[in-house]
Amino acid sequence: RCSGGMDGGPPPPTGAFSLGMAKAEQAGERSYALVDCGPAGYMHSGQGTRRTWRSTAKRVLASVLFRSIGVACLVVALFGGGLCVLLDLPDKPWNLVVDCVMLVVLLFFIAELVLRLIVEVKDYPLSSLFWLDVLGTASMVFEVSFLLGTAGKINAPDAGADTVMVRAARAARVGARVGRLSMPLRIPAMVYAGRRGGPGSPDASLSARILGARVTLVLSSKVALLVSAIVAGVLVFTIGQYPEGDQSLRWTGHKLEADYARAYHRAANRTANGERGDGASPSGVFEATVDDMLSFYSDLPYFPYRLEGFEEQVSLHGERVPIAGTDKLSGREPKRKQNILRQRVSRCLVDRPGCEGGERASVYFDCTAAGRYDAAIDAGVVFFISLCVGLSVLDISFNIDRMVVAPLEKMLKTAHTMSNVLNQAIKRTSKAEETERESDADDGDEVEEDEAEMLERVFRKMATLTNLFVEQNVIDDARMRDLDAESKGVIVEMMQYARREVRKSTAKGNVFLRGPSALMDLPVRPEEIQSWGLNLLSMRPPDQQKVVEYVMFDSSVGQSSGRHLLNQECFRVFAETVRHGYFENPYHSFTHACDVVGSCFRLLTQVQCEEWLSDVEIVALLVSALCHDIGHPGKTNPFLVETGNELALRYNDKSPLENMHCARLFEICSETKTNVFTKFDRAGYKQARAVCIEGILFTDNARHFDLVKDVKKVHETSSELCDAQLSKRDSLHPRYLQDVIGKNTMLWIKVILHTADVSNPLKTFDMNKLWAMRVVDEFFAQGDE
Repeated sequence: RCSGGMDGGPPPPTGAFSLGMAKAEQAGERSYALVDCGPAGYMHSGQGTRRTWRSTAKRVLASVLFRSIGVACLVVALFGGGLCVLLDLPDKPWNLVVDCVMLVVLLFFIAELVLRLIVEVKDYPLSSLFWLDVLGTASMVFEVSFLLGTAGKINAPDAGADTVMVRAARAARVGARVGRLSMPLRIPAMVYAGRRGGPGSPDASLSARILGARVTLVLSSKVALLVSAIVAGVLVFTIGQYPEGDQSLRWTGHKLEADYARAYHRAANRTANGERGDGASPSGVFEATVDDMLSFYSDLPYFPYRLEGFEEQVSLHGERVPIAGTDKLSGREPKRKQNILRQRVSRCLVDRPGCEGGERASVYFDCTAAGRYDAAIDAGVVFFISLCVGLSVLDISFNIDRMVVAPLEKMLKTAHTMSNVLNQAIKRTSKAEETERESDADDGDEVEEDEAEMLERVFRKMATLTNLFVEQNVIDDARMRDLDAESKGVIVEMMQYARREVRKSTAKGNVFLRGPSALMDLPVRPEEIQSWGLNLLSMRPPDQQKVVEYVMFDSSVGQSSGRHLLNQECFRVFAETVRHGYFENPYHSFTHACDVVGSCFRLLTQVQCEEWLSDVEIVALLVSALCHDIGHPGKTNPFLVETGNELALRYNDKSPLENMHCARLFEICSETKTNVFTKFDRAGYKQARAVCIEGILFTDNARHFDLVKDVKKVHETSSELCDAQLSKRDSLHPRYLQDVIGKNTMLWIKVILHTADVSNPLKTFDMNKLWAMRVVDEFFAQGDE
């Protein structure tokens, strides 16, 4: 630690470098060391400044005032511009007011972006929230009149600002505005941000709710982004629709220009012939066209109110000649220029003031009603999308609370209970240590503790703590049964809670379920199969297979497991397939596989397997015994590794034979007719597969000492229970079942299969000698090669 002087020590020297002092204290002695903290100090200062900025920005974002202003700005951005159109407020002074307000909103959104980048510099720029905020902020330029806004500007379809492009811009604006809807979605996360508690907080479920709020925020932002894209995409397909897509506007200008030209030429001809009178007489062509136009637009929400470039008085041959009709369009100009649509004629048929050179005659339409309708539609669309997003957020939040938060709360509460138990155990060990130190102090003999004694003390403390932790269950069995599956999982997996469920065998002792014998022509008496003197070497392979079928279906173990879990005909086909999968090796052959099945059967009866193994585990163990050496080439693993055999290459020199045996077993089970696990449900199949894989892999003699080490470890941690069980061999003590057997079931399964695989010394001397000679023959064959 870099700091000043400590505990009365000398102060750090002054100079070009900042010095710190480190202190170590042990056995009543103190030592000091001066450390150069100059670079670390500068680094710490820079990091502290960054942390200060980040914490300040986080507090600003989480403040109620900032969130309230954000919601207000969002409402103004979504509905402010359209509200002016909907209320038909005049351009002066409202355009200036709206521009100022929208600029403030734009600056607020930019400030919010910067603050979030400071707080979440790693995650925020890569999230969908960032792009939603960027789109929403950029879309504000459509709300300011002197940027890309439409307020105070007359729509001119055939001018540089095409109305189709205006419609496209409006579609993009609405879609981008919807992107700002992500801001209200942050409010739940902000609310939780101010309520976070530490590990010791009394509300253990708060962390779960914070996590749920964050997940809801992420999913909701993606929903908002998707909705924005859909809305913008749909609106793009509306480009060209009413009123911009109404070609009657252009046709109206074309018709007026054509009829005005006809009236003009007719008046010119009359003037040249010396006639006098109205230029529209006798037909009144232009005036009639104006009347038809007014009649056509009388029931539409937009209508012409002024003509420009269609002079009522024209100068022809030095005379002023009237062309009637223009004076009929002298309506009131709309309050807002953005509600004015100026339709210019495509070309001037008669050169005249207002329609010559670059100027063209125009028809001005009042689109106030249409503009208000569009503003109402935009507001309705935004409100509908807000409603949809809000309902989606509520639905997501409800489902996350139900599927994630509630189970997680239960798990956290259970973990909190576990921590209380652990704290109590620690207090107990601490009190014991204090008592021991006090007794040592009373003796007055201070003996320096060497490394071995220190390690012994540490390990003794760890063992004591472990025993206290395991022995003191968090809940009793009654409460355990009332818990849901998630809480039970935490108790069982993390607390090492191993309440042993007494296995209820569905067939044991039930005469009706036992039924008739599966085999009528067994080659030997059942009593011989149950003894260590069984001689399988003198039997033919079909008879050896019958012995296996007896173990699986008619033995005391088979009646309570294989009889109701296996299909007898399917198993017979499976066993025949396995038999053909073995090679004619002196030792590792189908005969050895059947012998291991018999040995497993004898061991299972001796260890009272029906008291602690399930039917699935018993069947899986016997199946793995039958297949534990299938495909064995008669060579050892070291030989395959040293010779670079294909199996060693395939399995990276890690138990290549055993891995191959497992693969062969499940390759056979992949066929329907040989799938011995066909009656297992999904959970049962997973359990059986785990037993087969673990059991077969640990038949590798290279793992023998690992098994021995694990068994010793179990005995050391539960030596008292093991010793007590030795005095009562006829039955298993409940504590022994729970703490020794129940917590290490897979270990004992591996031990049983491995013991059966090397069980020749348990047989009679004559049988042991026969098998030993076969091992010698196989090793000599490998040596010759």
